[in-house]
Amino acid sequence: MKTLTKNYFYNLMYQVLSLIIPLITAPYISRVLAADTIGQYSFAQSIVSYFVLFASIGTGMYGQRYIAELTAHHGNTRKAFWEITILRGTGIGLAILLYCGTILRYTDSRLIYAVAGIEILAALFDISWFYQGTEQFQKLSVFNGFCRIIATVCIFVFVRAKDDLVIYMACNGLAILASNLIQCIEVHRYMSGDAPRSEIHPFRHILPSLRLFVAQLAIQLYTVLDKTMIGLITKSNYENGYYEQCQKIIRMLEAIITSLGTVMASRITILWHGDQDKNKEQIHNLLLFSFRVVFAIGLPIMMGVILIADRIVPIYYGPGYEPVCNMLKWLSVIVPTIGVSNVIGYQLLIPSKRERLMTISVVCGSIVNIITNLILIPRFGAMGAIYASVLSEIIVSSVQLFMVRKELHFRPILRIFFHYFGYSVVMLLIGGLLLHLLGDGVLALLIAIIACVLVYALCLIIMHDPILSFIFSKEDSYAK
Repeated sequence: MKTLTKNYFYNLMYQVLSLIIPLITAPYISRVLAADTIGQYSFAQSIVSYFVLFASIGTGMYGQRYIAELTAHHGNTRKAFWEITILRGTGIGLAILLYCGTILRYTDSRLIYAVAGIEILAALFDISWFYQGTEQFQKLSVFNGFCRIIATVCIFVFVRAKDDLVIYMACNGLAILASNLIQCIEVHRYMSGDAPRSEIHPFRHILPSLRLFVAQLAIQLYTVLDKTMIGLITKSNYENGYYEQCQKIIRMLEAIITSLGTVMASRITILWHGDQDKNKEQIHNLLLFSFRVVFAIGLPIMMGVILIADRIVPIYYGPGYEPVCNMLKWLSVIVPTIGVSNVIGYQLLIPSKRERLMTISVVCGSIVNIITNLILIPRFGAMGAIYASVLSEIIVSSVQLFMVRKELHFRPILRIFFHYFGYSVVMLLIGGLLLHLLGDGVLALLIAIIACVLVYALCLIIMHDPILSFIFSKEDSYAK
């Protein structure tokens, strides 16, 4: 098997590159398109996300787990691939027809929604779940990276004025479509077994994928519904624009944490469906190390965002985005919080086929999110959605921790948390002191950021922190 370290960094590259276009281009786009136009894009994309979600009916998450199970037992992955692909394709085909018959037919912004709909078509060719299930993360990062770089160049070349929103959306959508199409060219090389037509039964996977779909639906409700509710309640493209720009940065930072979850989910599924008694200790060690990575990376990220938000937003986005500063500070809390729910949900409950428990936790979060959105958005606008998101993520993680309280030992998890929390506070204090002494300006900000990174790294080195073995080890010694 490939080492978890390599797979983590490959998947991190894949996730980061999926977000790199909006992040790299954000300073340019925020000035060219302005907040209200970005808000219009954000609202249209939230509508498309619902169609992609319902079309996929949980096959992405289910497909990764099922392929990982077959890999553990040297099963017929070719047959499984075609069954899940046909099931997924049926759902997406119906979604495209429904999208054309409803949204495109009745909207006043037909061109914008037509271009946004490219992402639904792209989902038809998305087979990343197969590569993840077989732990082929290097291929995903290469395919995705190539298309994202091309798209980034196109945005800088062709998006020149506020009226170029459709071009910007086309660059994003076509990059996803092209990346998914390239994935399809190579996939046959990683399949095993035969797939006679008479033995392919795609609809036998409906019920197990639907069980995971309920969890995905609940997650989507409190991650995408925010944008829809902001647009419907405030009637302001500006509020959605502020929220979108804040989310871009936080999603990028989340990817650093959740990339490990995708890698660990495949490995733990393989271990779980192998010799469970023999692998039990290794699974437990992997979960503990996942918490270590979450806190070692998530806590300093949270502290760092709180430290520099007021200074980085005006430099990064330009004038007119001042509300994003406070949004970033509050939303940064969900980076380590999502990391915790990712470890329990995606690395423990789903591999062990206890998605019902995960569904309960995210439904609780969704209910809290919707209620608090209805209360807070009319009063605070997009900032109300930020408060609701933070609260709902804390609820999800708390419920999951309660559910597995007899299975996971909390004392070592708490020790790990306070371990890295202490390092992060030291980093925050030194960074804050430097910013106070150096004053404003880009140079002062860069010096403070570099100093924070060095101080945190020095703490890890002095304490001989186990996280260093994760970064530099060639084998999975930390998981043994």
